[in-house]
Amino acid sequence: MGGPRHRRKPGRVTPKGTRPGERPDGPNRPKSAADYLLRNAGRIASRRVDIDEAEEWASALQIMFRPVGEETEPDLDASDLLAEAGRRGGTAAAVLSAALAVFGPPECRGAARDQTRRLIENGAWVPAWAEALGDVVPQRAMLLTDVWEDDYLVLVDFVRPDGAVCAVGVHVDLVLEGVAHHFVRGPSAEAIIDEGGSPDGAVVRPVSLTDARAMIDAGMELRDLSDLPEVSDEDDECYRLDEGLRPLVEQRIGLLPSGGDASRPRPLTKRQMVRTVRRVAARSKSLDRADVERLADRIALFGEYCNDRDPLRWSPRKTHAFLAEWIPWKTVPDADEHDAIEAVFPHWIEYAAESRGLDAERLALNLSAAQASFADMRANAADPAMRSPVANLFCEMREDGVDLSDADAVEAWLDRFLARARSEGR
Repeated sequence: MGGPRHRRKPGRVTPKGTRPGERPDGPNRPKSAADYLLRNAGRIASRRVDIDEAEEWASALQIMFRPVGEETEPDLDASDLLAEAGRRGGTAAAVLSAALAVFGPPECRGAARDQTRRLIENGAWVPAWAEALGDVVPQRAMLLTDVWEDDYLVLVDFVRPDGAVCAVGVHVDLVLEGVAHHFVRGPSAEAIIDEGGSPDGAVVRPVSLTDARAMIDAGMELRDLSDLPEVSDEDDECYRLDEGLRPLVEQRIGLLPSGGDASRPRPLTKRQMVRTVRRVAARSKSLDRADVERLADRIALFGEYCNDRDPLRWSPRKTHAFLAEWIPWKTVPDADEHDAIEAVFPHWIEYAAESRGLDAERLALNLSAAQASFADMRANAADPAMRSPVANLFCEMREDGVDLSDADAVEAWLDRFLARARSEGR
């Protein structure tokens, strides 16, 4: 569960051949990043592009001013670029300044607006779209959820001064730590849904503009705290494509009123959890109350980790993520504990289905996912590569005969381990 899985790769976010950040090699290679971006701005200004293409270009170039993935520093300082554009003047400088005025780092937008106006007043020609960037008004918001409520897509329609509708959308996945990902845009919310296709049983409903902003803001905050770009080459590219569209999405969402409800699942109270444990334990005489309590603790921790805190909301994806990924990664169950999980968990999801009014077909799918995941749980728990560093340490302790419930024994083993690591220069 170190990052996202099952993600759909978004489409191209910039007009073909205009994506910043990928400077050409050869004799025509620009001398500097500023030279490249100004040349890039000049090219798009000379082409016949519509406002949507222009905004995607203006948004994507901002990737030069923000760290991406494991990078700690951006490629370029926006203020330096703005100053260089001001010195050179002309159409390219005005277009680049206009892009920074709307989608650039907040601290430079005011200066970029002033510079754009000054360059135009001094005779710089700009295409009509340069002064129309970001000029939209929010109209309505919609929410598309899958039948399991694992993933939802927040969609917001905006209206341009000429009456044209444009929309942006952000996916938020509760199984993937609640992060915002796979940013999309289109001529309307309905067009985005039609193009992407709605999963069977999906529900589309209106939401307030304030709630739409709260949901996306919460997902964006968690995205910045997650390790999304560290998963695979494919996910890293998906992350970068999202980051190219992110300034446009943030500009749009910043136009929405604040104060809404992010609608995150809420955990059970302590009393509700105790009652749940008691009722699950009572479902079969073969169940041990201590085993049910131990599973409940793990489910609660898993809910905190993936930001879906409702221990009674299950789906095939969430079931597999808990059993086959999280249990091996975060815990160190022995064979008896694996047996206990396999004995208790089906009863837990049966009780959860009854509590939530889940139909028999969906309960059967969850039970089938659990049975299919138990083998993966055991196999992954035996694989050091599927365990966290801490879990691997505890496995080493167990192999050395340490009682993991004995705090003094664990501390003594760790002292010896650290002393050995220091002596070996690790």
